[in-house]
Amino acid sequence: MATIIRLTHSISGTSITLDDRQRDLVLVELKRVRRFGTRDKPNGPPVAADCEMEIERNGKIHRYYVLSETVLLDVRKRCLYQFYMGLQLLQWLASP
Repeated sequence: MATIIRLTHSISGTSITLDDRQRDLVLVELKRVRRFGTRDKPNGPPVAADCEMEIERNGKIHRYYVLSETVLLDVRKRCLYQFYMGLQLLQWLASP
């Protein structure tokens, strides 16, 4: 099955599904991220998320939050990553 990536803007509620080229760019960048911290508190992200990213593979959905445009929070693992692709994701969400 193909991998599907959906982005949802937290404030406006705008949602898009990435095309093949965009999806491949995001997946390459996800392989390159480095963990720099963990979230110990059980109450969600430390700041409001800029957008939510859902990656669906083989019927399983993996959720991430993009925080402050360059930080990625893995919801399941509760780990924080540097993720400069977040800047591009927010531009894709803002474009018509």
